[in-house]
Formats: sequence, structure tokens, C-alpha cells
Amino acid sequence: MNRQFLPELNVYLKKTITITKHFSEFIMLKHFAGAILASLLAITAAAQKFDREYFAYQNTHLPSRLIYDQVKTYGVNVSANSSNMYTMDNNFANSLVVSFTSYDKTDYSNADMKLTVAYGPCSFVEEKTTSETREEEVNKVKVKVTYYRRSLSFRFPISYRIVNGKNNVTLYNNEFAAGNVRSIETGEFKSEADAVNYLNTNRNTFVANHINALCQDFMKNSNSSIRDQFDFFPYQTQMEIYQVKKWDKDDEYNGHVKNVVNIFKATSADEQPGNVREKLKSEIEYFQGYDGKFKADDKKEDILYFINNFNLATIFFCLDDFEKAKQYTKNLEASDKQEGSTRNLNAYIRSAETRMAKHFVTNTHLTYNPVKDYRLEGKTFQSDAASSTENMASSMSSGKVEAKDVVVMNDRTEITGKIIYVGERNELQVIPKNSPDKPVTINPSNCEKFTVDSLQYLSLKNMTSGGAIKQFFLVHHSSPKIKLVQYVNGALTPDNSYIGFIRPAEEVVTFGTGLGVKKKLAAYFEDCKELSEKAKDGDFGGAFSKDILGSFKKLCAEYDACK
Repeated sequence: MNRQFLPELNVYLKKTITITKHFSEFIMLKHFAGAILASLLAITAAAQKFDREYFAYQNTHLPSRLIYDQVKTYGVNVSANSSNMYTMDNNFANSLVVSFTSYDKTDYSNADMKLTVAYGPCSFVEEKTTSETREEEVNKVKVKVTYYRRSLSFRFPISYRIVNGKNNVTLYNNEFAAGNVRSIETGEFKSEADAVNYLNTNRNTFVANHINALCQDFMKNSNSSIRDQFDFFPYQTQMEIYQVKKWDKDDEYNGHVKNVVNIFKATSADEQPGNVREKLKSEIEYFQGYDGKFKADDKKEDILYFINNFNLATIFFCLDDFEKAKQYTKNLEASDKQEGSTRNLNAYIRSAETRMAKHFVTNTHLTYNPVKDYRLEGKTFQSDAASSTENMASSMSSGKVEAKDVVVMNDRTEITGKIIYVGERNELQVIPKNSPDKPVTINPSNCEKFTVDSLQYLSLKNMTSGGAIKQFFLVHHSSPKIKLVQYVNGALTPDNSYIGFIRPAEEVVTFGTGLGVKKKLAAYFEDCKELSEKAKDGDFGGAFSKDILGSFKKLCAEYDACK
């Protein structure tokens, strides 16, 4: 008898049969167990499970743009501008700024690379009371009750800039501009005076907490961006790899997984990926032997499908073969297993690929830091803060890149050219076809819409805690009645958490994701009764639906057909 089925059998017997002390009943039970075991074998043979195994992926992460080797030091200048409403603590302000590991920190005025951060000042915009009257039942009598809220709007600009002190080229710039309005609001009170008094009493605490949280988020994102672009540091990532249980080939498969783990555990950061790949040759061939053998939607094979594709994606990532890794993570889009692990692996791949994209070193595995070690001394490298733009302009002029993206600015000016994301400046630019030497920066404030590779993007308003702000959205469905849109970040990467709808007469996107989405969709489409009922019943998904875009496209098509 296979040992792995004994616990299940034992539990099953205890739950289904009352065991007595009588010997005769015990004999009957023993014979009955054989029949039960046969059915259990059939059930559990198809019920594969998996176990995680971890190993340390040792490599040296490279920034995508390492400043040329004459730059050895950096300095930081932080100013926290005080105001009547809020004064930031200087120690707190300084603690939020990045510390590089590749460059030595020195006095700002003499630094090769200068970081300038400015906070504030906080300025008052508006304070007002809003009210809402609702019908409530008090002692079984329906009465109208008015509730009051007090809100305070203010501005708190932040800027984060890095300049190459050798040539005054701006290497990075991120701003939370003074035009952005923040707001805080009280809860509900039954009198306006109570709402006003509550805000006045807690004003300083509310403003301080709000601004502190804002600064922490802004600086965290900025620090992460500049580390990816400029810093250079040894790094270990705990990678996941999976073993399978309750499969007729689990011992064989798991043996190959163990070999992979042991080989990577014995691999140092300076070992070349090609050498490691040769050591893993038989393991890779074994796993690839299952390519196309399992189905993601088959309950008997879905775990095997996930495990094999995930393990191959992990192996190829650790070998710096990002194209192969992405091929296998693409396969994982059909799987609903361990989606968080898949997202993390995709993030690792994107980060490593970005770091290597424009670097003059051929791979990530190095035993030295080019900045600290000075092994690049004597080689000439120029600052490439604008190189992505210049390279694209050159490619357009030579005909290597077709310039067919179309941008419509707010003043209705139309520009045909090539749109690129400039990572070192965290901005989008369009390089005009007729004047490639004069790139134009585009953002949600100055651009109405644009098209890239037949995909349309719109500048639309999104309601945030600071009010309605304009952001770029990718259009998935467009008709005279409704548009289905998805928020994209500065690099035009879509975010599945922010998918919504907007009608022609509306100014702000209404999102259809998150908790309570079925109720939200039913209310939004209440002008089409049949569709509203279907949305309420979950026909178009809920908070954790997998193919939310596909469901919403179907929803929009039905809404267009609704009379």
C-alpha cells in the first residue's frame, strides 16, 4: 500500500464508520476498507499538490545607466519649507532620501552627482462644509436627517532632482507639483458646528499625518526609480521553485528539482550564466520534455501545468535568458495557480531586463563594482541622460524605425512621430517625424490623446483623495455610448487594479474593480435594467475575477446593444 494514502484512508474511515470494540465488526471493517481504498486511489491520484522549495539567486544587479566612471561621489541638499499650517521635521525629511551604495557621500557643493529635494511649503486652498440629507427610520417613523462634513484643501509640492555635477545634465526629475491639491475631510456630524469644531481641534494632526504619508510614498517611489537607474549593488533573491506531490512521477520530477536547487546553491555571483546552463542541461531538457503535455484548465493537470512552466521560467531568469523566461510566464497567464508568485517573477524579470538593457557590461554576473573598483578607469563614457531620445531620433532618420504614432495635444495640435518612455527622466516624449531633433514631452496635462501601435490612450480624470487629477488610460472598448479604459503608469504599463468606464457626458472615470464591484456595476448600468441585473448577479465578474477585461468588453458590447 502506498504510504501517502494512509492518512486520507484513516480520516475517511473515522468519518464514515463507527468503529466498535467487537471483533466481528472489525473484520467487516477490514474487508470494507479494500473497497474504500480503491475509490480513494482513483480520487487522490488526480489530486496533485505542490511544495515550495527556495534557493538564493546570487547575482549583481546593474543599473540600466551607470554614470560614466569619473563620477565617484554624491551629495544631498534637502530643504523643508515651513508654513503656518505645517512645518516638517528636518530629520524626518533627510531620512527619506536614498543612500547609494555605489557612490561615496560627500559635501553637496563638491559632489560629482547632486541630489536636490524640496518639500513644501504647505498652502491653504479652501475650507468648506458639505451636507447630505437622508431618510432614516427612528422609532418606526421615517424622518429626514442631515449630516455635515468639513473638508480642508491644501497644496504641498515636492520635487526630487538629480544633476550630474560634471556637465550639469539632469539625470532624474520627479515632481509632485504645486498644482496638485490635497484634501482631508471629517466624518459625519449632525450639526455643522460639530464638524467645524472637530476639524479645527485636529487640524494640525490631520495635516501632518497626511503630508508625512504623502512624502513617504513619493520618496519611496523616487528612491526605487533612481536605484534601478544608477545604483550598483550585490543582491540575493530568494527564488521559488516547486515540487509536486501525489503524482505517479513525483519522485522522478522532484529529483530534477533538487538537482536544480543544489546547482544554484553552489553557484557564485561571478560564475557566468553559460557555465551554469551547461550544468543544468539535463534538468532543462527533462522539464522541457513536458512542454505542451499538460492543460491549464484540466483539474487533473492544472497544477502540473503551473509547476512546469513556473520552474522553467525561474531557471531561465536565473540564467539571464529573459526571452525564454517570458515565454514561460506567458504560458502562466492561462493558469490560476499561485498568481502572486507569477506576478513577483514577472517583476524580477522586468527589473533585471531593464538594468541590463543599455549597460556596457555584457551580463549581470560580476565580482566587482565598476564605480568603487575603478576597473573602468581610463575608458571614456559620456553621460547618456538623453541617449534614448537621441538614439530613437537617429533610428527614425535612418528609416530603421517607422514614425507613425499620433499625438493630439490639448490645443488640438497634432504630432506624428515616435513615442518613447525616457526612464532616466520618468517621462514620455514624442519625437516628431518632421523635426526629430526637437522632442516634445507629453503628459496628461498637456496631451488629450495619442495612439501607439494601434493602441489608443486618453487623458482622463481619476478621482483620488486629493481630488480629480488627469492620468493616461488605455482604451479597450470605444463606442458612442461608453468607453472601457485601464490606467497606465508613466511607462504605459497597464494596471489591472484600475479598470473602469466613462460615458461621453462624464468627466471622471468610474472604476469597476475591487470589493463591492457587482453592486457598483449594477448601479452604474441601471439605465439598462436587464444588464444591471446581470451585473448584480455576477455575470460580469466580481472582485477577484480572473479575466476581468474580457468580461467588461462583453458588458460594454451588451450595453451598446441595450435600447
